[in-house]
Amino acid sequence: MNRLLLLFFISCSLILPAQSDTTYIKVHFFYGSKPKMKYHKVESKRFGGLHGGHVSMELNDTNFGFLFRGRVHIFSHKKNLHSHWVTETNSEWVKDTVNDKYATVLVPLTGSQLQEYYQIKEEYLNHTPYDYAFFGMRCAASTYDIFSQMGFFKQRSRFGMVTKIFYPKLLRKRFLKLSNHNHWEVIRHEGSSRRKWERR
Repeated sequence: MNRLLLLFFISCSLILPAQSDTTYIKVHFFYGSKPKMKYHKVESKRFGGLHGGHVSMELNDTNFGFLFRGRVHIFSHKKNLHSHWVTETNSEWVKDTVNDKYATVLVPLTGSQLQEYYQIKEEYLNHTPYDYAFFGMRCAASTYDIFSQMGFFKQRSRFGMVTKIFYPKLLRKRFLKLSNHNHWEVIRHEGSSRRKWERR
């Protein structure tokens, strides 16, 4: 009888799937928008208007993103940087984005990619590597920068990143294409009905 029970438990352990220990980083893509005509007096532009948007990353309930500080430079400055990488708790992030339209792509990371991310994050929080400029590195290009270092995209010069990923939609399309190919989960959040939103 004991042998039968032992064989039963062994067979169950072989059939049941092993628990996944995969770590996922969430890449949040915010859509550009503008107020609908009847709300234009009470609503403002957000994330640069209809063709704007924003990108941030979330891991372990902490959001990480690239923002400007002070006046946005037209072209990048090498010394007078108006930029910084910032973190925000997930609870704060949810409050800030409750009326926004966004798509979140869940990207699985290997152990080495996870370590690379932590290393880049610590380094960039301590020392911002580049300026935030309209014709320069912004949220989309800087996110590409991090993911290229983790091996998801081809590594490019800053000029190459700026020209290839000039605004968030271009990076969003790349990630959505990857999600379709690799069967990554995508979570969508509908924005306020008071606004006209950028399309997919």
